[in-house]
Amino acid sequence: MLSLTRTVLPALALSFLASAAHAQTLRATCDNRQGRCFADVIDSSDPNEFSYNVDPSEIFRSYAAINQTVTQNVGANHSTASISVNSRFLGASPATRTTGFIMDNICSAQVTRAGTNVRAFSNDTTAVCMTLSGASSGSPLRMRLVGGMTTPPAGTTSNLRLQLPSGTDLANISTGTFNRILNLTTNGEYRFTSTLNSGDLQPTSNSTVGPRMVNIYASFVCMADFDGSGTLTVQDIFGYINAWFAGNLAADTNNSGTLVVQDIFDY
Repeated sequence: MLSLTRTVLPALALSFLASAAHAQTLRATCDNRQGRCFADVIDSSDPNEFSYNVDPSEIFRSYAAINQTVTQNVGANHSTASISVNSRFLGASPATRTTGFIMDNICSAQVTRAGTNVRAFSNDTTAVCMTLSGASSGSPLRMRLVGGMTTPPAGTTSNLRLQLPSGTDLANISTGTFNRILNLTTNGEYRFTSTLNSGDLQPTSNSTVGPRMVNIYASFVCMADFDGSGTLTVQDIFGYINAWFAGNLAADTNNSGTLVVQDIFDY
């Protein structure tokens, strides 16, 4: 282990310096984030709802800890919905240069019908763009897509997509966890999209439906950010080395399909 430390860590330092010398630039070029939660015991009063939307004056801002719950209760009839949003571009001036985008969003809803019609739903859409320049087949921008999502309950939807400038999917994920290295060689606008929907809960007979909850946490970050936290720490190195020894292809730095020592040096 001592010889590995003496050999690998200096090589990693040289790799970081070499990466910094490349001229690739990633910048934020579009920002469309919006969500809504709604709760109603129908015909009793106006529904309770909350929504957010990125308007032109707020593009590329950070959304830190939006946590909103709306409820309506009439007797034994209950309706509740909630939305939680944490999402941001990385970098002080994303429109000039960004190192990626991270998010952790949750939508949920539940209703109880006891003689009166009820309704609840929650949904969220994130659609952001980042434009790459200066990349080539010989000098790719190496990024990492890491995160996961709950297995969507029946009646809900959740999806995460990352698309090339051509519109072709680099990733299209609807469940499970993921940690992938992406070597980006095509210049142009990449689109990162997530959708969450609790489903529109409107039972027609007396019953409780839910809670239905969907969650997506995802990071599109520089390749060296192994845990997708948005910052580089020593823990990223340890996490990478542990994955390499465990045979996890999240450590396949050069996307060859197999793990070799060269992956460590490339990292």
